[in-house]
Amino acid sequence: MIYRTPARKSMQFPVVFPVAVAASVFGASGCQQEDRQEPEPLPQANVAGVAVARGDHSLRTEALLAAPDTTADSDWLSVTTDMRYDVDLDVLFLMDMFNASLVEIDTLGSLLSMYGGTKGRGPAEIGELVDFAFSSEWVLLLDRPNRKVMVYPRRKPMLDVFPLSSVYRSIALREDGIILLAPGADSSAVDLYTFAGERVGGIGRTEDLPVRCQSTDGCVRDRRLCMGCKVREAGGVVYIHNEEDNMASILDGVGGAELIDLQERIPQLGQWVLMDEPYMRAAQDAARERSSARVVVVAFKRYLTNVHALADGRVAFSVNPARPIYSRTGYQYWLVDLETFEVETIMFTNPAQGRLATGWPTVYAVNRDDYGIYRLVSCGNGR
Repeated sequence: MIYRTPARKSMQFPVVFPVAVAASVFGASGCQQEDRQEPEPLPQANVAGVAVARGDHSLRTEALLAAPDTTADSDWLSVTTDMRYDVDLDVLFLMDMFNASLVEIDTLGSLLSMYGGTKGRGPAEIGELVDFAFSSEWVLLLDRPNRKVMVYPRRKPMLDVFPLSSVYRSIALREDGIILLAPGADSSAVDLYTFAGERVGGIGRTEDLPVRCQSTDGCVRDRRLCMGCKVREAGGVVYIHNEEDNMASILDGVGGAELIDLQERIPQLGQWVLMDEPYMRAAQDAARERSSARVVVVAFKRYLTNVHALADGRVAFSVNPARPIYSRTGYQYWLVDLETFEVETIMFTNPAQGRLATGWPTVYAVNRDDYGIYRLVSCGNGR
């Protein structure tokens, strides 16, 4: 174990669920008290000694930065599936699923650079862009079906591409220039590569991957079962998140590992899973009808998505609540301290906002209806 039992922070915040506002997302700004109401509160609870702090941060739209493919000036943007904020250069990275590209824009919405952008199997083409990593000097794109990493100097044409011997689903970049790929091949949870494409070791074991045990007499983890795994580095530790199973692992790089069941650690998440049970049961029944002897269709819901590391050593999630909660609050944004595992919550005052968010306290989001990129302003406490 690599964690001490955390102490509760002195400041606690009440649970506040904002409701949808009637104002257009193009013109709404500022924070007005009449736009909020107090629904039935969820229970405040500590699970396994973990302090769960809930924030009184609500967010409203401040400005539209980019509207996808609506004019000739925005035909470079389609559907953003991941977004991250570079705090050092004050720019945003948008991962575009349909265009197979990663675009870099400033905080006014102007295009600065594009990486990738051509689908195919050639050296400079992408089969499916599943993840990316960046530093002040480099941008890395992970092409899962073509089994390769594309290497770009920041804001310059592609420099190199190196093949991978295994199918990876997530990529991260350490300050020392070592590339992290997950889930690891062979017996590692995470594989380590150089920019030359040489595998130089691994971190953790396959048993450390965040895969839920399905048996009562132990659990044999299979890297193929971590299809929703995302790897990030924050605060000097490696964080692996399984978006499909609400599980996470934290590796310290020297053999220590902590496997975390987020449904147990975060009572609110556990409640959402139970609340969604009838909806998921119906979805699974429909999926079963589409299954065959060769293809098994499984229905699941990704509650915690778009994991990214913040400069202060925390990780953040875009959160998709339970259906009854979602109808009132929209998406949410959670910050998790990897040292104490305290959880801080940011709410959205418009259910259309917040499919993705990044860079607290500077927050940007993708509107879930029009996929526009918006800057949000905080209406509550911040840090």
